[in-house]
Amino acid sequence: MNVVTYDSFENSTVATERLIGKHANNSLQQDYIAMVTHDLRTPLTNVRGFLELIAMGVYKDNPKLLKEQAQQAERNIDRLMRLIGDLLCAEKLLDGRLNLNASWIDAHDLANCSLEQFKFVAQRAGIQMSSQVSTDRIFADKDRLMQVLINLISNSIVATPKNGVISLNIHKTDEHFVLEVVDSGKGIPSTMLSKIFERFEQSDCATNESESGFGLGLAISKALVEAHGGTICVSSAQNFGSKFKVKLPVQNKA
Repeated sequence: MNVVTYDSFENSTVATERLIGKHANNSLQQDYIAMVTHDLRTPLTNVRGFLELIAMGVYKDNPKLLKEQAQQAERNIDRLMRLIGDLLCAEKLLDGRLNLNASWIDAHDLANCSLEQFKFVAQRAGIQMSSQVSTDRIFADKDRLMQVLINLISNSIVATPKNGVISLNIHKTDEHFVLEVVDSGKGIPSTMLSKIFERFEQSDCATNESESGFGLGLAISKALVEAHGGTICVSSAQNFGSKFKVKLPVQNKA
């Protein structure tokens, strides 16, 4: 389980102030601070409630329920760390301090590890996840590329209703490694498509509000993909789902 420290919150507060900008108007500052406060408080409140129930002895005679709630608490902490990570990563991107450590990575392992992050969330939401991988290796920074995929899958989880499907597909062409996250969600309004990768932009297609974030994930994904020399785009139609496509250049490396 991730450990949330005071330093994590202090660093995320500094990052938040920088991301808003010194010259932002007061209305934007207030709106964004309110959004950050709400999104950070929600998982913390859930974890605190769980700990209070333990202290009251509620789970004393029900170990099965205790285990289920402990897993839920762990997922809330994982979500909290992802939110804080988005803030800190966005700040590094602004400063140009984010370096890539590219190497040949196992494409099957990349897909499995990315989907594993959402195993319990998808089960709880009644969403089926699958992958189709037709290439063995990709040349990229594994941690950063996984961060991109996690952001894209998270976005699909938010938009996909019960009994929906999310698929992660990875293949290679002569010029590119292609990674696609396809969902059967509500789709993205056409008015949002042109600005979906901008900071703090969130579409109104969420069906799983508890998994939503600050509106930084897609902006971070775009920056990380471009740092690899690649491109990212989305195609979507309301009520017919969305497809996010990442293309990374094939490297002539042994």
